[in-house]
Amino acid sequence: MVSESVKLTEKSTSRNDLLKLTAMITMLIDHIGAVLFPGVMILRTIGRIAFPIFAYQISKGFRHTSDLKKYATRLLIFGLISQIPYMFLDHNLDYRSRILIFNVILLFFIAVCMLYVFRKGISLLREYKENKSLKKLGMGIGLLICSFAIVILPDVLQVLIKGLTISYGSYGLLMILMFYLIGDNIPVTVIGYIVLSFLSAYEHGAIYAYQHQYKIWGAHGNIFRCLFIEYKSVWKLIAQYNNNLENLRGFFFQSRSIIALIPIYAFPMFKTKIKLNKYVGYVFYPLHITIIVLIGFLIK
Repeated sequence: MVSESVKLTEKSTSRNDLLKLTAMITMLIDHIGAVLFPGVMILRTIGRIAFPIFAYQISKGFRHTSDLKKYATRLLIFGLISQIPYMFLDHNLDYRSRILIFNVILLFFIAVCMLYVFRKGISLLREYKENKSLKKLGMGIGLLICSFAIVILPDVLQVLIKGLTISYGSYGLLMILMFYLIGDNIPVTVIGYIVLSFLSAYEHGAIYAYQHQYKIWGAHGNIFRCLFIEYKSVWKLIAQYNNNLENLRGFFFQSRSIIALIPIYAFPMFKTKIKLNKYVGYVFYPLHITIIVLIGFLIK
């Protein structure tokens, strides 16, 4: 008898095109809002749906791809191609302020690398359980530590290098890892999503405090103090900043993306004949950004 999780996985992988189309449309709406209508927040709210769907698909794509090397190479190539128009993706259309801000496809490339290292580490630990090889144990633990290092790398770089940002950063990598590990268990995924949202809000609040207000608290430029010692002040900042939690604004704005779990888990129940070429999503990303940016220049 086939388990429910296996059935869900089969449905999800066979109906991803509807999800992909949904993610592309909501991403388009989000970027139109970011460049052309920055004051219309409903557009940005709709856009929150896109990333979790892409994150879910990356986790499934990694699990089911027949050629991981080609999959990663495509992500890297289109990520580099997209970077040029992406630097202008702002209502100011000023690339100089975004030259160190990297697009989400590059994050997906990092995610595939992280998942590969993580999977290899788990595989070695399983081999250790079978043959008790200390070498396998050491290598497995080392690879798991490396995968964790990859997860935190984007946010560490954000702290160390002023102005550098990788879209969605460690939050995005953790979401992809979450979908990879527990994505077929809906209740656990919902709980994990809520926990991840709170952790992300706290971390970004601590980084914001470190970069803007740490002198008030006497943290003396120490990010670790902001993260682990001044936690009460960080939570106070988060709670008071733009009525964060009650309106899901400020540091909790990305938490609105939890509504993306509805199409992720509901769409597989719908029969659809929508089929997209695998390169459509790759081409759409730099193409729609380029068009929006050009319209922005024409208007402004």
